[in-house]
This record gives sequence, structure tokens and C-alpha cells, in this order.
Amino acid sequence: MGSRALWLWIFLAMLGVTGVLGVAALLLPHLPYKDETLITAGLLTVYSLGALATAATMARRRLLILPRGAIVLLGLSLVGWLVSVWFERSFTLQIREILNKTSGTLTGLGILNLHSAMLFLAQVERMPGRLVRIGAIVAASAGVLLLLGGIWDMIPDSDWTMRVIGSLFVLGSLGTIATPILWRIERLTREQDEEHTIGRSVPVHLRFPRCGAEQTLPANRTRRCHGCGLKMSIQVSEPRCQCGYLLYGLPEAACPECGRRIADEHRWPTPDPTRS
Repeated sequence: MGSRALWLWIFLAMLGVTGVLGVAALLLPHLPYKDETLITAGLLTVYSLGALATAATMARRRLLILPRGAIVLLGLSLVGWLVSVWFERSFTLQIREILNKTSGTLTGLGILNLHSAMLFLAQVERMPGRLVRIGAIVAASAGVLLLLGGIWDMIPDSDWTMRVIGSLFVLGSLGTIATPILWRIERLTREQDEEHTIGRSVPVHLRFPRCGAEQTLPANRTRRCHGCGLKMSIQVSEPRCQCGYLLYGLPEAACPECGRRIADEHRWPTPDPTRS
């Protein structure tokens, strides 16, 4: 079972437990520890959404450290909150305060990791999109760290501090919303540019290197092998001038349409008359 499928099953299991606890607390008015049961159901509901988001971020294997870090941090924070809910009366006030602060810190750091992993799902390639994505991560991280610093009494709890934290969260939220939009704009622009290239559905016959299976796939699209599941993309393009004139088979040094000079790498080689 793959890691993404595993976390989807965990998400469904947490939903099932949440449903059972919630229904039991509502239908059984004399249920012992009713308040603790309802709070536990709420915590499992929220954290199950984190499991679902984690399953989505597992698609980027190069960035697995981020969702894995989120799993560890959020898992520890969930345990901390549950211990605080069910064994609150067994602890002194000071221990309860430290436990709640620790659980809150782990939750904040886990959400930061998951937030970064989610943003990296948007495969922006151009500089504006990358800058916005990094800016969103930095702003959200700075806001959470300042907030945690205030919780642990490491920075002064003042009105100005809360204003700065709020401003950072606003910037982080805007960057989080803008990143997938910029990624979509890049895709639309790329699709428009590809209108001047060889058709996207041109069939290409190939052999998959992993299993040796021979298949015919459409060019400029990503497909998986039916046998081994290897993902492959064959990119096919043709040389064109900036004005859109097709340069295929054209030996001239300038475009006959607009007169622009044709780069050497785009020029078609002149046939050698000495060769038959």
C-alpha cells in the first residue's frame, strides 16, 4: 500500500471514530465523560483533515520531508491535547499550562510544515510565482513563530506585536491564495505557446525502460505505463520564429515573414550537394 493510500485510510478511520464518539455523546445523555468525548470527537475531526492534506502532499516525492515533519508534529500535538483533555484533573495548574503550550507549539509547527508542503504542490516555474510562494511561507512562518514566542513569554505581549502578527498572517494568506492562481496562469500561457508547436495529440511509440512494455502515448502529455506505473512525458516541439512562422526545413538565415534573424540552433541544415 502506498503512503498516500495509507493516509487516506487513516483519514477515513479518524472520521469513523469521530462519528461514533459524536453520536454516542449526543444520544446517550448520561454517558460518562461526555464533555471529554465531544472534545475528542472535535479534535479527531480537525486532525483528520490534516491527514487528508498530508495524503495530497505525498505526491511530491522530492519534498517528503515536509509532510513527514507535519505528521510527526501534528501526531505529537494530538496526543498532547488528548492527554490534557482526559487527564486534566490529575495535573497541577503549572503542568497543565506547560502541556497546553507544548501542544500548541507542536500544532503551530506542524501546520507550518503542512502549509509549505501544500504550496509546493503548485509547480510554479517563473520568478513571480516562486517569489510569491516563498513570501507566503516566510510570512506565515514569521507570524506563527511570533505568536508562539508570545505564548511562551519570550516576546512582549503588546498591541503592536499583535498588529505585526496579524499583518504577517494577512500577507501569508494572500500569498497562499495567489500561488495556485499564478500556477494556473503559467499553465494557460504554456498551453497558448504550445498552439504553435506540433499537435499535443501526436502519437509517439516508445518502450518503457522499467518494464520494457511498448506503448503509444500522446506527445506533450504525461501518462503512466499500464504495466509498471512509471510516469513519462514526451515533449515534442518544432522551431518557429517569434512571429510564428514555421522554420522547419528553411535554410535561410532570416525569417521570410518578418525578416528577423534566425538563431543558428533553429536553422535547418543546408543539404550537402556532394552527398547522394
